[in-house]
Amino acid sequence: MRKGARTLLIAILVVVGALIAGGAALWYRVGESGTSDLEQWLGRQVVGIIEAHITPRVAFESVDYQAPKTVVVTGLDVSTNGTSLITVKRLLLELAPLAGTATLAIESPRLDEVRLTLDPARFDFRLLGARQVLLPATQAELLAPNPTLARVPIAEASAPYALFQVVP
Repeated sequence: MRKGARTLLIAILVVVGALIAGGAALWYRVGESGTSDLEQWLGRQVVGIIEAHITPRVAFESVDYQAPKTVVVTGLDVSTNGTSLITVKRLLLELAPLAGTATLAIESPRLDEVRLTLDPARFDFRLLGARQVLLPATQAELLAPNPTLARVPIAEASAPYALFQVVP
């Protein structure tokens, strides 16, 4: 084989190899869920469409506070324009420390039950859209270290509840 033909063959092989490697890298990057610019843009479009057309209404049958750290909501129904979007027979809201960096956990131990656990010291209560958090005074120390909450002084020292303001 002549020297010029050999050099051309090597150059072609290098270019083909680079194209294959680049194509594989692009395929791998696009294949990762939520990582490409296109996927992130699509996600923003989906959220925008849903928010533009859905104004949810929340209804429930009953709320039961189970001391010290659990609230049970039965018959929860989230709907819009008369159409149910989410129906949960039993929703358990709990304040409990969570391992690692998680500040909330959502579990479904049964088909008709959802358990939402919020880490009282680390959960960002601003995400709830709430302005205040009220809980039994005996549990106030759980929320005291939370940087998104500020305790509101109550005139009556023996009040059975504690009030926290959500910090904007």
